Amino acid sequence: MLLAIAGKPGSGKSAVAEKLARFFNLELVSFGVAFRRKAKEMNFSLEEFERYAEEHVEVDKKIEEEQLKLIKKGNCVVDSRLGGHLAWKENVPSIKIYLKASLDVRAKRVAKRESIEMERAKLLVEERERSEKKRYREFYSIDIDDLSLYDLIINSELLTEEGLFEAVRTFIVNCRMPDGREL
Repeated sequence: MLLAIAGKPGSGKSAVAEKLARFFNLELVSFGVAFRRKAKEMNFSLEEFERYAEEHVEVDKKIEEEQLKLIKKGNCVVDSRLGGHLAWKENVPSIKIYLKASLDVRAKRVAKRESIEMERAKLLVEERERSEKKRYREFYSIDIDDLSLYDLIINSELLTEEGLFEAVRTFIVNCRMPDGREL
């Protein structure tokens, strides 16, 4: 089983991906964790590292390479804006879920998570989205706003964290794989 959970910063994808990995006893693969770890190794803030990555394709390519190995192996939950696109591109049987929420709600969540002011969080979220959209378009020819490949798109701002998990879990346990197998 491969579950790909995507969404913009603050959409709830990491929280849902962690709960799904525990529930289904699957490995959790997180592009964001890998990206933050690499930024820390290079003594960059996340914002500095995003700007660096815009000029250094090898940053994303290395993380993508690691993710692709795990995606092809399967039995994992991928927490990544690229996860669904990579699974689709590689034709890996998967369930691809996209979580969406308004900028204000996402910024509020990021502000709380990072213990920063709302306006600062909003600017950081907008900058991160701009950087990722640019990099994914230039490096992978992916339009990150193309949601047509997702099996489920859900507005996460309308649900509690537990409600969101339950909605996604319910969808997954009622899915069939492309070959007709039930999960």
